[in-house]
Amino acid sequence: MTLAVLLVEDDRELRTTLRDALAVEGYKVYTAASLREGMALLEHMPEQSAHADDPAVDLIVLDLGLPDGDGETLLSAHRRRHATPVIVISARQGDGQKIRLLDGGADDYLVKPFSIGELLARMRVSLRHRGTNLKAAITRYDDGGLAIDIASRDVSLDGSPVHLTPTEFALLARLVRSAGQVV
Repeated sequence: MTLAVLLVEDDRELRTTLRDALAVEGYKVYTAASLREGMALLEHMPEQSAHADDPAVDLIVLDLGLPDGDGETLLSAHRRRHATPVIVISARQGDGQKIRLLDGGADDYLVKPFSIGELLARMRVSLRHRGTNLKAAITRYDDGGLAIDIASRDVSLDGSPVHLTPTEFALLARLVRSAGQVV
């Protein structure tokens, strides 16, 4: 089962980086650059996923400082109807803000800058707490000659480093994660 993530982030570079990293991890990623786009995407998602009362997105990664409003608006509107896990990502560091959002329905709060590894770990925790069945993520592959470490983005062949473009690496990681399946 492919898990779907809605990523609402106005910073184009960060949105692209996160989208690509999540795709490499096997997530289907929907992106929005504004509050309006995020709300529209949630409204137009298929009515149901495998979870009876939730839309067809399994997790939301939500920035607060959006150009047309605060991500908190999306959080409160969505939380009234759905239990989809929401991880807030923000440069806002104050405890008061974090506590208010966590009490208001956010499942986690991650202060920018953060590592992609930490975001992925927090996503796994949120999905696990929700009861979503997660396949163990493949992070290393080694057949004796070819060694791939997806987390650190290292590839070596017979002990020598192999330099790949981001697109080549994403494709290789996707193939490793989908071993035995038609891609």
